[in-house]
Amino acid sequence: MVIISKPLFYEKLEPTIKCRDLVHPDISSCTKANLKLCLEAFLPGVFYFYLPIHLLQVILDYKKINRKNFLKNLLKNILRSESFGVTFGGLAIATICLHSHLSERLRYYTLLLLPGIVAGISIRWEHPRNRQLNTILWASLVVEALFKNAYYFKIFTYSPIKETLIFMLVSSSLMHLFINRDKKQIPFNLWFYKPSDPKKYKFTLYNYFREISKYFGFGYGLNSIRCVLKDAKMMFKSPLQFIRKTAFNRSNLKFGIIIGLYVGLFRGVSVLLQKYSNLEKANAAIAGLVAGISYYIEPNMTILTTAVVTVLQILCKQISTIPEFRKIPFTELVFMFCNGILFFNRIVAPVTCPKYYTNMLQITANGELEKIYIRLVNKYLP
Repeated sequence: MVIISKPLFYEKLEPTIKCRDLVHPDISSCTKANLKLCLEAFLPGVFYFYLPIHLLQVILDYKKINRKNFLKNLLKNILRSESFGVTFGGLAIATICLHSHLSERLRYYTLLLLPGIVAGISIRWEHPRNRQLNTILWASLVVEALFKNAYYFKIFTYSPIKETLIFMLVSSSLMHLFINRDKKQIPFNLWFYKPSDPKKYKFTLYNYFREISKYFGFGYGLNSIRCVLKDAKMMFKSPLQFIRKTAFNRSNLKFGIIIGLYVGLFRGVSVLLQKYSNLEKANAAIAGLVAGISYYIEPNMTILTTAVVTVLQILCKQISTIPEFRKIPFTELVFMFCNGILFFNRIVAPVTCPKYYTNMLQITANGELEKIYIRLVNKYLP
């Protein structure tokens, strides 16, 4: 895939090029083109992308569902997601067109970065729970993109040892924040292990190995679900082969071992430090550092990015409790800027863009947003 650098962009794209050349070559009117895209591409695309997600939420929350208003709430949530997705695509296209009309020429950063940020405003349509989940996910994708770009453009070379050391430091900070902060300052997050205070933990070998087994099972099960989602068709075509492939998948076992060993190391070291040292406030940080060694078994970008984002979440939560910052909509602002970075990354350097974001754009826009990149490369950057 072609990487669109800033010098290449200005060298190949003439100042006379407008939005019609890149976004809607078949329709001269920006308004008509946007309406057509919203109705024929974004509306069905968003429905196909979000319907399975809503059905999965129904399955996970079936015990909490109010059966009396079940259909009403489900339709309401689907409509909110539709509004979010369609507005997302519409705002991105409208911003590109507006920029084209107001500026003398298309600019490298504002052509894509600005539309991505403006499109992020659409998150306000979503349900508060989904709004929070999307923001966490987008932030994780940005962290993943930063690592991929750093490796691809050789800002620093990849090494399992280096990545493990980074994870150990992040893990140390995260465990320190979990143990030594007020519970009210710990926001909803996707980190798999929320440690209890070592003082309140009753250590016995039975409790210790039971906890390790529990988290091994959690890691193994979680990775198995990911395998199911990746190759769901095989489940129907060849059930026995699918079960064998999933149950004895080496990646699933390794992921379970990473999670189980992480918890085992953290719990074991924190108990020993509690018993034999006076470094009470530093116990969690030291135990988290040692527990991070488990990452070396099989470096996993999902674990690393989730840890980084959770640290940032907690720090943002602490900032938001300061009276001067309480009215700032951190969730929406973070989503907007993360989306700007990801949208820019997808078009300028698609090889380093996280697969989830690429697939999301492909499905929700029926490939229409992807055509911007195709036109740029095929027509102007051959």
